[in-house]
Amino acid sequence: MFYIVMVNTSPGWGDLTSIIGYLFIIIVGTVLALVTEVLSYFIKTKLIKNKKV
Repeated sequence: MFYIVMVNTSPGWGDLTSIIGYLFIIIVGTVLALVTEVLSYFIKTKLIKNKKV
């Protein structure tokens, strides 16, 4: 998909593939952000339990 946009092999499909590529990047970024947030939550709760404040 990115190859089609960058090399311009199909000029008629450029807009569609650009939109799909943009949505794909947004979805991947959101999933990575959620995974990072869940990992940081578990790490923080584990550190707090070990600290026993």
